[in-house]
Amino acid sequence: ASNVTDHFLQEEVTPVWDVAADDFVYAVAMSPDCKHVAFGGTTKSVVVLNGATGMQMLRVACPGVVWSLALLSQPQSSAKLAYGGELQMLTVIDLSTHKDVLQLPVPETIYDLCISAEALIYTNGRRATAYGKGGVHCSWQDQPSFNVITWLITSLSSSEDQLLKTMGLLLSRAPACVNATASESEMSLLHFVIQNTSSAALLELLLSVDCFIGLPKDNRGKTVLETAIDHGKWHALQLLLEFLCSPRFLRSVPASMDALSKALKLIAQKYPRDFLHFLSTVELLPEPEVMVGEDTEDVMLAGMLLAGSEKRCPQGLW
Repeated sequence: ASNVTDHFLQEEVTPVWDVAADDFVYAVAMSPDCKHVAFGGTTKSVVVLNGATGMQMLRVACPGVVWSLALLSQPQSSAKLAYGGELQMLTVIDLSTHKDVLQLPVPETIYDLCISAEALIYTNGRRATAYGKGGVHCSWQDQPSFNVITWLITSLSSSEDQLLKTMGLLLSRAPACVNATASESEMSLLHFVIQNTSSAALLELLLSVDCFIGLPKDNRGKTVLETAIDHGKWHALQLLLEFLCSPRFLRSVPASMDALSKALKLIAQKYPRDFLHFLSTVELLPEPEVMVGEDTEDVMLAGMLLAGSEKRCPQGLW
């Protein structure tokens, strides 16, 4: 055994490839399948190399020093790069599209992190934080809960640009999270945004997702329309009324139409101009059977009460 060891010690070892960085390197990682290598440090950037040749594949500019990074490769998914440091943000990038897939606000420096298909774990000052759970629980790639989304909104409230970017990444991956609700208060995400933020851009982003959206009520029986009126959010009300004219609003659901009809009475009293504008722009659908049943078959009207199209109102509002 000693002779074999001496043989390998005497044999000259040559590297497969060698890449020089522009400044100090604080972190380096290789993907489990050896296809990617990444490093970062004081150059305020992350460089991704081809694991076989050492050729540069991607350079990501960062606002601060990079202290930690990790690579994830999955059999049926593209490789992911996670990195952090003095950046106030933990970022995950898809290496096939070169686009961000997740950004989490982190107040402290991230000196180390690790990533798997289920969990994303990182240091945060004196704490270690896990995002997502392993096993049969949710992963960091699944749709986030109401509590996680509202935590992100609260944490990023001082930076609207970063808030919109982070929420845009979440909504592009899981658009249905716009319908997330709190289990106890039954408050929807739209309720939360209207009550606790003044960002019209965030509400507009939520209402623009490629997903059907209803008009949920909280535990007080208030819809998002009534919440906007109660809090004096006129711009939010305008965005909601504009959304109600889009095909992504669930007009076919009786509960949504019932909630809309009740809210319109309040809107007509407080904002009559917006009420009339809504009625002039909403898509009108035919609803010829205003009176139905055996008792009304032979009812004769005294005269013509309405002349014109049978498309009198949004379906269900009668």
